[in-house]
Amino acid sequence: MRKIFQIDGIDGSMLSIGERNQPQQAAICLRDAQGNEANMLIGYEQFRELCGLSYDLHWTPESRPVSEEDIPEAFR
Repeated sequence: MRKIFQIDGIDGSMLSIGERNQPQQAAICLRDAQGNEANMLIGYEQFRELCGLSYDLHWTPESRPVSEEDIPEAFR
């Protein structure tokens, strides 16, 4: 049995990474919300390199409206 990992995007897109019958190969598929796909095969060494990547993303907090309750009494 082959393993396939899928990650759903927030806009209907998808990333899929799967094992193949051929030894030392993995298949990667990117699909956008309209169903367009990009597929590629990678070898064992490239897959190990891909798995070793790490990123430190700095997320900007979402802005939200400030309500009266959010303001401390001392500042009202």
